[in-house]
Amino acid sequence: DSYSKDMMIDKHKVFSVSSSKKSTINNLLNNKIMRPSNDFEITSFMYMPKKIKIKLKDIWWNFKLKTELEKVIKQFKNREMFEEVWVTIPRWILLYWPPGTGKTLAAKTLAWEVWEIFYNIKASDFMWIHVNEWVKNLKKIFAWLQSPSIVFIDEIDGIAKKRNWNIPQEDIKIINAFLEYIDWFNEKKDILFVWATNRIEDIDEAFLRAWRFDYKIFVDYPDLEA
Repeated sequence: DSYSKDMMIDKHKVFSVSSSKKSTINNLLNNKIMRPSNDFEITSFMYMPKKIKIKLKDIWWNFKLKTELEKVIKQFKNREMFEEVWVTIPRWILLYWPPGTGKTLAAKTLAWEVWEIFYNIKASDFMWIHVNEWVKNLKKIFAWLQSPSIVFIDEIDGIAKKRNWNIPQEDIKIINAFLEYIDWFNEKKDILFVWATNRIEDIDEAFLRAWRFDYKIFVDYPDLEA
């Protein structure tokens, strides 16, 4: 059987392949080419709330973060009540700075407290060889998301980087497509997107404006009391 061009290449996964294919796969890995196959399953990134078991009280090490999460939880649990009084419910939350302070833990806490499906994805999981396929399949992947749910995407600066004079045209196409689908998902009020980055300064301003990632939470190191 010939090597399939649609085979998923992921340096974090182990494949059972024949020796004749190993050189091809090693070349792809060395060039840092990662691409999901046609049978790419979003369920591999899905966690049910009962498997998370991280509660709000577990965020004892950062009082400010715990307070911010508590606000989001109350609003998300009581969406209809807040919408009746014209309070905008956070739909896109950006957790930022510095590394290793518990951004993933904070996102899992939201999933447990509102008891919704939790998707844990990294920006590298969206990487394809060809940009046209990236744009074509992006909407398909997002369409697989169940609702209600919480979608956590880590290292978002790998996708939403600033557009400037030296950025490749292919990257601009990817950014534009991502912005388009962000606006499309604003109509789905039962999906909460939580994205994280250690380099907020590298994110394009278009992602940070109102109605996109306008709700930002600074995840600092443990406070003095902790």
